[in-house]
Amino acid sequence: MRNEQINNKDIELIYDYPPMYQDILDYGMKPNPNTIYTYGKIIYFPFGGEENSTLPQDIVEHEKIHMIQQENDPDLWWGRYLVDKYFRLSQEVEAYAAQYQYLCKYQNNKEKQNKIALNLAGILAGPVYGDLIAKNYAVQLVKEFDYDKPFKKCPCGNLLPRKKQKFCSDACSRIYRNVKK
Repeated sequence: MRNEQINNKDIELIYDYPPMYQDILDYGMKPNPNTIYTYGKIIYFPFGGEENSTLPQDIVEHEKIHMIQQENDPDLWWGRYLVDKYFRLSQEVEAYAAQYQYLCKYQNNKEKQNKIALNLAGILAGPVYGDLIAKNYAVQLVKEFDYDKPFKKCPCGNLLPRKKQKFCSDACSRIYRNVKK
């Protein structure tokens, strides 16, 4: 998994808002009080409680993916993340998939794994990220993400979870199936 490239010792945890917080609000996202932000190798946790408290490891695994995605230019990444909802979705799907896979390593019960996927998908599909997709679609994306085989995209730009799927919805199928490339 890609998030193994970052050691927990290299991560700084700051109990404050990130520098781009107002931009996040300005672009229509609605973070809740527990929302966590990554900027480079810094994790911002505004309501993290007391200094020296730690984040659950599954959340750290999620944030490590964002650190890798941002590489050495978090400003460029955040700029695109804020204005391009498809980019934002692709970045969050990868991070939530890493979080899901981490949690499922310790949970062999399929019913509990499905509950984990539903909980994570509820966040991914919700107002924190701008209500980008339906929850059932988010569940598919989180559960089916494969680092070795990235998702294809529908002509409209949405990610496609299934390998043979060509369109994200019946509406897109009707619109794009007869469009020549």
